[in-house]
Amino acid sequence: MAWKVNDTVAHTRDGVCRVVGIEDLTLASDEPCSYFILRPVYEPGSKLYVPVDRADELLRDLITREEIGELIDMMPEIGFDWISDEKSRQRALQQDIRSGSHEVLLGIITTLYRKREEIGSSGRKFHSSDEHFLNEAEKQINREFGYVLGIDPGKVPDYIIARVKKA
Repeated sequence: MAWKVNDTVAHTRDGVCRVVGIEDLTLASDEPCSYFILRPVYEPGSKLYVPVDRADELLRDLITREEIGELIDMMPEIGFDWISDEKSRQRALQQDIRSGSHEVLLGIITTLYRKREEIGSSGRKFHSSDEHFLNEAEKQINREFGYVLGIDPGKVPDYIIARVKKA
């Protein structure tokens, strides 16, 4: 994809970012390389450098409003198969969250919410690593959906719940 200055993109790890520059720099090697310089929208004090030749691996266009609606409408049917072994589940969740796939992230959120309710109703405690992965998936979804929808990321869960109830 050919992004340019002032475009807004999604970074696989750092979420919604604005392209603030494209420069030839000598950072990782002795040879100058072209880099996209990004500022994360929700962490404006940060700056990221993404090699232009690796941009397709690390950046993507933002989701559209229509795609958000379609994904939310699918939420009741999506999830992931629960992995009983905690270490294996942690590895799988970590990999899935890194993928940045909206459907996968919403599946993680849906499944972990259900599991947290199930575990809580039986008087047990929800595992802290599962809570961490739930928070990470929610942060990614809430920030990108919030940006695209023009609402505060903290209001995205209410938006999703209202849409799911309406459907």
